[in-house]
Amino acid sequence: MKTKIIHLNINGMTCSGCSSHIEKDMNAKEGVLSSAVNHETGIGEFIIDTNKMDREKLIDAVNNIGDYSVINEAEKKITVVSNLNPKWQVLGHYCSVSSQHIDRTLTLLRYRPKQVE
Repeated sequence: MKTKIIHLNINGMTCSGCSSHIEKDMNAKEGVLSSAVNHETGIGEFIIDTNKMDREKLIDAVNNIGDYSVINEAEKKITVVSNLNPKWQVLGHYCSVSSQHIDRTLTLLRYRPKQVE
C-alpha cells in the first residue's frame, strides 16, 4: 500500500464540532486512512491510500459534507479597497459567535497603539 499526506484548506468550519464532523465522515471513506482537521486554522490533514483515493476524490468528498468546501489559497486573499477604509471578504463564518470574534479582533487591531522603535 502506498500512502500520501494531503493538506487542504477547508472553508465553513466555525467550531470543533465542525472539524469532528469532517474527520468522522472522512475516516469512514474508503481510501482515507486518517484525518486530522483543525477548525481554527481551517487546515485538514489526510493520509490516503493512493490505490483507492486521490486528491480530486478527497476534495470532492470534503465538498460533499455539510456546508464545508475546499478553497484555493487565492480565494483567501484580503482585498483592500482603499488605504483609509479597508474592506475584507471574510470566508467561513456562519454563526453569531464567529462574527463577534472577528469584530472584536478587528476592533483590537484598529485601536492598538503603534509601537515606537
